Amino acid sequence: MRRHGWSARIRGWLAAVALGVGGLAAPPAAPAATGEKPPTIFMVLWRGMTDAERGFQAYFRENDIPVKYIVRNAAKDLDRLEGIREEIKRVRPDLVYTFGTTVTSRIAGTARREHADKYVTDIPVVFNIVADPLGAGLTRSLERTGRNLTGTSHSVPLSSQLKTLRRIEPVEKLGALYNPLERNSALAVQELARLARERGMEFHSVNVRVRDAKPQRSSISHKVAALAEKGVRFVYLPSDSFLISNAEAVVQAIHDRGMITFSATEGPISDAGAFVGIVSLYFNVGKFAGHKAARILVDGKDPASIPIETLERYTILVNMRTARKLDYFPPVPVLEFAKVVQQ
Repeated sequence: MRRHGWSARIRGWLAAVALGVGGLAAPPAAPAATGEKPPTIFMVLWRGMTDAERGFQAYFRENDIPVKYIVRNAAKDLDRLEGIREEIKRVRPDLVYTFGTTVTSRIAGTARREHADKYVTDIPVVFNIVADPLGAGLTRSLERTGRNLTGTSHSVPLSSQLKTLRRIEPVEKLGALYNPLERNSALAVQELARLARERGMEFHSVNVRVRDAKPQRSSISHKVAALAEKGVRFVYLPSDSFLISNAEAVVQAIHDRGMITFSATEGPISDAGAFVGIVSLYFNVGKFAGHKAARILVDGKDPASIPIETLERYTILVNMRTARKLDYFPPVPVLEFAKVVQQ
């Protein structure tokens, strides 16, 4: 593991960093130049540059930690990930950054270590925006992964999401739309069904149609119509790359049917007009991932010993343009704590 001459100057600061919705504590003084070659971070993206990557890079920039980036975008193509993984093995960067469950599992493999020689198992990996690292099989423990990776999750506990939803309205019928090819999405819907029924709520879920191993955008309207026929009031959108990439079509289909969107992630709310959600902001989660990467590159920490964590505080996000369009507004106590977007 490469260590830099200036690492001791900020080792104590890194250990004391506190993260929340407000971001990081005050940055350390800029390290003195040592003439050493900066470490290389190989970034593997799934759907292009997002606020998660911008936050990750901002961490290093704001804290004057020099790094070199190699950036590859899989563009939601599983076949591309095979070539990217082989390139990582050839280049041998100091650290690999991965976005999301699909990318991370295809680059680093799972904790079962099946076909370990196929995956990147001897270079530190820091993943970001993984909804359920345990359910996805990336690790057997959030405290110590015991392998070459660690990372951050953007997930707000589903129990907290349901609690927030029921503060907005005592919902009796809840629906969900998801892509069955995304394991984290399917797991979230499965758990949401259990929690909803425990609370006496009627729950209905539909998955988009899959053809030739690809989710079909053309099925969105039909699937949303099936939820409307069940009398669903709110439709839950899990952390799902397909739904996020097609958020405008998804949101419009739901709202056109007189239903209301509740999103697990910020993109559909801030960019596509979904109504409300309680979220971890991607930019802040990205900074947290940057902090973990710096512990490895600067402090020489073993990723196996660095816990997988989420942010400690979350944000209620409300799209007020959508509220006016739907003529539906959250209660004042909810708005008092919400971050409002107007797009």
